[in-house]
Amino acid sequence: MKKILLVMGLASCALTSEKIIYDCADTKLELRPREDGADVLLKTGRNSYEFFRGLERVPSASGAKYTNDTAEFHGKGDEAIFTHDDTTMKCYLKDD
Repeated sequence: MKKILLVMGLASCALTSEKIIYDCADTKLELRPREDGADVLLKTGRNSYEFFRGLERVPSASGAKYTNDTAEFHGKGDEAIFTHDDTTMKCYLKDD
């Protein structure tokens, strides 16, 4: 029984470690999907970060949409829109 629980725990850890990286002009955006939503990390400078936790997945006509009281991420294909406070950024999936 303990081995089964360990495997399930590792599977959920793998889900949270996934990062999808976007370029948004001079800002790097990391979308970190979770089972029940997503977190977003913005890197706006060499040592400048903003972290938006607990965005919930919400229905969308197309693509993936996550939102909370302060931020919204809507991605479709290689493009995404991220809005926080009164700022909206158009983002593109980063090429490897």
